[in-house]
Amino acid sequence: MHKKSLVPILILLLLLIVSCKSTTNSEHEQIVGTAIELADKYYKNAQYQEALSVYERALSQISDYRLSYNMCIVLSALNENQKATELCEESFKQYPHILAFLKAKATYQIRLGDKDLAIETYLRVLDLDPYDVDIRNKLIDLLIENKQNQLAYQNALFIWNNIKQDKKTFDYLLLLDENKYKELSPFFN
Repeated sequence: MHKKSLVPILILLLLLIVSCKSTTNSEHEQIVGTAIELADKYYKNAQYQEALSVYERALSQISDYRLSYNMCIVLSALNENQKATELCEESFKQYPHILAFLKAKATYQIRLGDKDLAIETYLRVLDLDPYDVDIRNKLIDLLIENKQNQLAYQNALFIWNNIKQDKKTFDYLLLLDENKYKELSPFFN
């Protein structure tokens, strides 16, 4: 069977599944799985509007963080980063344990040129998960870019003192306070 012939079948299956108003857990998972599979086929073929339509239809019937998150990705692919940012915030309110929404929101804010808002969003993530080194590194890079070196230094020092002492963190510390760390430089080259 060809890939193109699967798409109409998947659409029909999705519509049949979604037409049921009350769903059990397995029906819910089936709707989510079918929607993601179909939308992913559209997405991989750069048919972003069609992928968005699949997520909108599925979300009109059920609520699921995976559908919302993937819809944010599609919105960004359509260069609708403001809508993606708003959906991330709405979704985080609904699913406050899923920090991926805040992380994605910061990415979309950067794409919009809202670096100060992205910094605030990264700080929100770190309030909830202070040991997320990847986010802390992204924050440090953004702070350095925005000439907020003192806050960048504090974050690099947090990593150094509480998480790990690696070359990347040392390079941040050296960049931000060369006089203090220059003598340790041979140990990290």
